Amino acid sequence: MKFHFLFHRNFVLTLSGLIISSCGSRPSESTLDFFTGAGPLRGHEDITRFAVDDANHALGYDYFPKISAVSAGASTHNPLLKGNFESDYPSPKLRAFYSAPADVNWHNEGNLQAIHGLRGRIDGIDETVREACQSHTKVLKNAALKGFNLILTGDKDEGLYWIGHATHIIQDAFSSAHETRTGENGIIILDYCTYGHRRENACFHRDIDGRDRIWDEGFRCQFDPNSRQRECLTKEANWAVNASSSFLQRIARARTLEDLNVSLQKYLEIAEDIGSGAFDCQDLPPA
Repeated sequence: MKFHFLFHRNFVLTLSGLIISSCGSRPSESTLDFFTGAGPLRGHEDITRFAVDDANHALGYDYFPKISAVSAGASTHNPLLKGNFESDYPSPKLRAFYSAPADVNWHNEGNLQAIHGLRGRIDGIDETVREACQSHTKVLKNAALKGFNLILTGDKDEGLYWIGHATHIIQDAFSSAHETRTGENGIIILDYCTYGHRRENACFHRDIDGRDRIWDEGFRCQFDPNSRQRECLTKEANWAVNASSSFLQRIARARTLEDLNVSLQKYLEIAEDIGSGAFDCQDLPPA
């Protein structure tokens, strides 16, 4: 498989090639260290790395701990990156937050699809595009407010874990395997995709989906680990960086929960900068 994936959803890497298959369990730590480390299949780590760099630069200081080019989500001690990574490979506390015990399939369960920027399925009925957007923004705001409240109470590391989880929810929105978007910076939502089943006239996320890639397909950008630079990102991955950076800046600049609530609502609905305005649900079709 020649693609690099932005939003990995259950993968296995073999020595005979890049073979990706669906499964319900967390891969071994050694597999994840390679898969999310310095090899060619990195995804969310690099999106988050660039977003942190951009946010810190805009702030004028390093509010967020920097992420190196070889940081791996499975072994990182960076709380923001850990929260981002565990959004795909959930920890017990993340499962508890969403009332999803270990026997619940984190990726397939219909009422958990909003975490992944996908169309939910409740009691066998698919959400409308507007409902999917509303579910998506709800889980994003809940994670952001939980993290920010922890920061306010002095537990910055735990707070950053939940902020990292929120960045993952944002980033998934910009994969065209998850959502169909158009317009400048991808801020116009056209559709939310289904996963695990098909819906007539809706986009569909395949188990193995090349649209999840973050790197351009040129040889240098694909297989040279030293070329994982910003200019190698796809258009959609750049959108995800910008949206994550704008969100992080708002977290750092807010002083109270009320401040953040107001700022988040503007972030969701108004294009105040190149990373905001991508989650306006109001004008989406209700059916």
